[in-house]
Amino acid sequence: MIGAEVEVLEKLPETSSITCPKCSQELPCHTYAQARNIVCNKCDRIFEIREGGLLTVKQFEKYTLPPVLPLGAKGRLKGVPFTVVGFIVYQERDSHYRWREYVLFNPVQGYAYLSEFNGHWNFFQPIYDYSHGNNLHRSFVYEGATFNLFHRYYSKVVYASGEFFWNITSGSPFCTEYVAPPYIITRIKTEKQLTWLLGEYLEPELIKEAFGLQAEMPQQIGIGATEPLSGGLSFGKIKKISVIAALALLFLHLFFMIIARKEVISNTEFTFATAAAPPVQPGPETDPVTQSYLLSVNTSSAEQPPIVGPAFKLSTGLLGSSNMLVSLSAPVQNDWFATAITLRNTTTMQEYDFELGVEYYSGYEDGYSWSEGNHSTETLLSALPDGEYQTFIRPYQSQQNVPFFTLKLENDVPVWSNFWIILLLITAFPAIQYFREKNFEMRRWMNSDFSPYDQ
Repeated sequence: MIGAEVEVLEKLPETSSITCPKCSQELPCHTYAQARNIVCNKCDRIFEIREGGLLTVKQFEKYTLPPVLPLGAKGRLKGVPFTVVGFIVYQERDSHYRWREYVLFNPVQGYAYLSEFNGHWNFFQPIYDYSHGNNLHRSFVYEGATFNLFHRYYSKVVYASGEFFWNITSGSPFCTEYVAPPYIITRIKTEKQLTWLLGEYLEPELIKEAFGLQAEMPQQIGIGATEPLSGGLSFGKIKKISVIAALALLFLHLFFMIIARKEVISNTEFTFATAAAPPVQPGPETDPVTQSYLLSVNTSSAEQPPIVGPAFKLSTGLLGSSNMLVSLSAPVQNDWFATAITLRNTTTMQEYDFELGVEYYSGYEDGYSWSEGNHSTETLLSALPDGEYQTFIRPYQSQQNVPFFTLKLENDVPVWSNFWIILLLITAFPAIQYFREKNFEMRRWMNSDFSPYDQ
């Protein structure tokens, strides 16, 4: 089969076979003249392929755990059809860590590798354009990504099955891994050769689907060296979106402030008479906004009936919402003052009840002046329907020494509280994602001797 048939028709060549000289097992061969070693999966002997036949190199101990991808399995990764031609179990020379690697072959694209450790998979392909050569680095940039040193070790083969284009039992290559999740670059140095491999993290389900596997994939343990954080956008992207959203919110709020009418619909002063006086005496009718009421001292009691205050008409704001800011001020001194307020819609008779109060205390003690409280307070009614309203108040105080108080009603005022709440929500998303990513990365680097979080 010629290469064009593989590339255009996406067919893989037929398999030839070699007979094991020890146990007479037929050994499939997919790579033909490229194979240097072949391992019998029955007697576990590794042979060197020579012109005169097969030369026994060594015999592996029996490996009881079957490979996830059987030899000869065909699948498609990155749009390229591959055949599984080899299976290797590696171990770090100076530790007990083991991982499994599958050698993939395509007559046109060449070789690729699938590496699995603790249920995490990486797809490797050789790179030939890397310019750092023999140099070792703590970090470097490749294709716009910054790769950081993650691990160094000597590897050895403890088991193999299939065919290989290199001598898999010669020495212990020195491996250096650099990660930029979901990518990894591995530098493999032997006595005679230097190889660079670029890997990418693949989800187990993708591999299962690519090779049409029926069995369950190995259970994932911990966080893989190149495993990306799942669950949405990265911190960098969320931060950019949040900055844009915050600026949009600011401009929108400034727009609302500009168009807000900030209409004072009532600014009323209530004065308590020092002598007998009519219970309520409204001010001049010529100014419906600024009015004065003369109250009897006896009305300053919670037991008294409510006082009929100013009436006003409420109209909806430009964008369909209408709020009201109610402010109370009183010249209290070492005392408190409060009033219950009712706004009654004279059309629907719906009532809105609330209470405002002020207190202020001051003195001189141990050579220092002190004070606490305030002479004024306010509350915001966020949404009131259109209509005509009548105000009812019920003021009360403890010692009846407050001479007057002022009640101010303002319609369609800018509200900063909504701005800060929304801004807090906007900034919460990147903050949460930042701590998620940091926690995830710290857990990833726990297995590395070069963790940036140990400094």
